[in-house]
Amino acid sequence: MFSPTFVQTASVCCLIAASFARPVLAQPSATPVESPPPIAEAPPPEAPIAQPDEVPLAPPVQVDSQQLITRFNHAIELMIRQNFSEAQAEFERIATLSVEPERQAAARELARQSAKRFGMLPPPPPAVPPKPEAVGTLPADDDDDGRSSFLVTTTLLGLNYGWMVPVALDVDDTKSFVGLYLLAAAGSFTVPYLLTRGDHITRGMSTLGSTGSYLGFAHGALAYSLLAGQDGADDPGGARALVGLMLAGSITEGALGYWWAQKNDSSPGQASSIALGSAWGLGYGAVGRLLASGENPGFRGSMAAMLAGSVGGMLGGYYYDELRKPSEGDSRLVSFSGLLGTYLAAVPLVLGEVEDARTIAGTLLVGASLGLYAGDLLTKDVTYNRGQSGVMMLGSLAGGLVGAGGAFMVSPDDENAGKWIIAGSSVGAIVGLYAMIQAVEPQKEGPDETSVTAQLSPILGPNGETGLGVVGSF
Repeated sequence: MFSPTFVQTASVCCLIAASFARPVLAQPSATPVESPPPIAEAPPPEAPIAQPDEVPLAPPVQVDSQQLITRFNHAIELMIRQNFSEAQAEFERIATLSVEPERQAAARELARQSAKRFGMLPPPPPAVPPKPEAVGTLPADDDDDGRSSFLVTTTLLGLNYGWMVPVALDVDDTKSFVGLYLLAAAGSFTVPYLLTRGDHITRGMSTLGSTGSYLGFAHGALAYSLLAGQDGADDPGGARALVGLMLAGSITEGALGYWWAQKNDSSPGQASSIALGSAWGLGYGAVGRLLASGENPGFRGSMAAMLAGSVGGMLGGYYYDELRKPSEGDSRLVSFSGLLGTYLAAVPLVLGEVEDARTIAGTLLVGASLGLYAGDLLTKDVTYNRGQSGVMMLGSLAGGLVGAGGAFMVSPDDENAGKWIIAGSSVGAIVGLYAMIQAVEPQKEGPDETSVTAQLSPILGPNGETGLGVVGSF
């Protein structure tokens, strides 16, 4: 259809057109062609912008109430006035009620400092733990404050147990009697030592265990007399039963006193108050029964009154310790003051030759009560240790002996010399005790202590601000 010439001519034209078309396509066109954007890495996701109503609110700052702040300042004033017992209790309550960590920490520290100054803070634990003891060796007892006195008491009790054991067992053979006596006396040291060798014996445990053993003799005798009556010990069988019950009462009460003091961590003051209260209860029960019944109170009634009075005295001594927290020296001084009051009340009875039983019992009861009250006043705001109380009691006894000796030297040579001696000894005992009160310096607790103290204490403001302040007494 087309000639070869035409085909060749068309091919050449296409080649020429193609050569011109390449430069044109390489030039930028009038209408720029958008190229696809380069693929870039996605940016990290940004945190969503919270709307104004979605911004979380900070928790409100808790601040102590003004009443609690006032109590905190009052506790600091108590500490400044050296009223440490009340300050300690107040700081402990504030530490429990406060919502501010700074005030809580400050209250706990000030409570600890108050307790330390009042003498109630327990001793710190030893820096180096004791070495474990080898099997079969005896423990070291040098650090046990009450162990020596406890073992001395049980050993002395063994001298009494020695004859009571063969009597209670109705042993008549001489060799057997002596053998049992020696075994019981030796066992009064060996058995308590082996039973308590793993315990730390405090003075409270020693006091209650020892006095419980002594009071157990009396309580056993009272219990037997209450059951058997006035003539219950007249026959040999009754006598053996009486001795056996006294022995059982002594061992039982001694063990119970030791266990109770160990379980309740009884202080020496508490143990002494309970023991002396029980002894005073015996006397109060007997006198109370006499006042209630007159000249013939009845044997079993008197035994029951004394036994009930002794139990009541134990409870009274326990609650007295809760009220006053006396030291062992304070408790002994209160009891000695009661004895001195009883003796002073007996002086007018002797001088007046009073014979009425109710009058004598009532006068002695009033004298003992006034003496105990005077002893409580003497030790209310001060603390005497065991040694100081012993010195004061010995000073009073020495004064009584001096008064008795002086009165005897100037007394007339007639039947009234005894009255002079009693009157002179009472005056001397009072003077001797007063002199010892002035000579012995107890540990005081009160605002009138003549000393200068100062210390740094944390101060907290109503808005939570903190700082340090100087407090003291001058």
